Amino acid sequence: MLAQQGMHMQRTHGINHANINSLVKKGKGVKPARAQQRPSVLCEAKGGDHSEKDIEGSQKHGASWLAAGALSLALAVQPAAALDSAKVGTCLLQNCQLQLAGCIADEKCLENLVCLNKCNGRPDEADCQIRCGDLYSDKAIAAFNSCAVSQKNCVPQKADTDEYPIPPRENLVKEFNPEFFDGRWYIASGYNKLFDTFDCQVHYFTSPAPGEMYAKLNWRVKKANGQFYERNDIQTFVQNKDNPALLENHDNEFLHYQDDWYIVDAKEDNYAFVYYRGSNDAWDGYGGAVIYSKTPVLDPAVEPELRAAAERVGLNYDDFEATDNTCGPEPPLKVVVPTDLDVLADDIIALEKEAINEVVAVEEEVLVSFSRGFTVLQSEIVKDEQIIEKDILDIERKLLEVEKQYESKLPSWLSSLFEKILGGAK
Repeated sequence: MLAQQGMHMQRTHGINHANINSLVKKGKGVKPARAQQRPSVLCEAKGGDHSEKDIEGSQKHGASWLAAGALSLALAVQPAAALDSAKVGTCLLQNCQLQLAGCIADEKCLENLVCLNKCNGRPDEADCQIRCGDLYSDKAIAAFNSCAVSQKNCVPQKADTDEYPIPPRENLVKEFNPEFFDGRWYIASGYNKLFDTFDCQVHYFTSPAPGEMYAKLNWRVKKANGQFYERNDIQTFVQNKDNPALLENHDNEFLHYQDDWYIVDAKEDNYAFVYYRGSNDAWDGYGGAVIYSKTPVLDPAVEPELRAAAERVGLNYDDFEATDNTCGPEPPLKVVVPTDLDVLADDIIALEKEAINEVVAVEEEVLVSFSRGFTVLQSEIVKDEQIIEKDILDIERKLLEVEKQYESKLPSWLSSLFEKILGGAK
């Protein structure tokens, strides 16, 4: 959607829901995500068995690790290489201890740190960090981001590079009434791949008073295994008195984000071309563009008008990407090769379901056999048990591969959590 408010902290569309972890897709607000009710594999590792040496060691080497984590925990706005990691890490350890402790004790926040750590050094480091923000979002992350970015200024603001300049007034619609948006709209196409092209972007608008607009934004964040998170956010806009084509979403507390929507073109009950740019404590000048449609898919007949609108704000229409607004049901949970902690946890749940189904199937077969007067051979039952055991071992091997993948990059105290989860087996 448009940029995530707060930069990945909440992606408010701004439009987007971004990460906002993500408040802003790279620059939007943090959207409250629907919490998944599932046991946390990390939380199952109980106890404080980490020695003082481990803790001191991780704090010593943790300045750069925490800096990268904070900055993307807090928005992943700039690659860690662009910052003084030691300075950021020291600031966090001195000024945000409570929020950091809350993060480490929180399932989603800790998973986010692990995800962010995996992004370090990648060519697409910033994009990877934003993706982490999309996947992991809760109150502990928001509290950490607020402390690191807004309250203590540990993470410097990314400066405006003028990638998304303010469009000339003459290139926008001459007149606009916020009531135009009343009802349900879909984002059918988006420009910024980080913020604007999420699935199932269904938004509801209302204009409670002249020059005002409220928006309920909904979108989905896909996980690597095909599952998804439902995200949503509510934003309020006020029409600029001097420019009717400008809708402003300002005076927000979280990361002090503000988003400006510029209406480039609009056709009643058909489409609206929205160009946006915004700012927050982490990133000044993020932006993008989306095309709203009254139907899930754009009407091909309006493409010439949309191409002309994109050109007026310096964008190439061919760089826009259609979104998937079919909004189908979540697919059945199945075991896949885990790519991150989020998928790993789903695999455990899927494995448990498969094992239960196998056992139930065996029991039902036994009952049927007895009811018909047949003798159930013990060897057949053992055979079925061996199949189930093999499935479990296959999954454990997959989990070990993930653990080894992360092990060399994580501080010793966090790596030990994997050992607890997997029973210490190598």
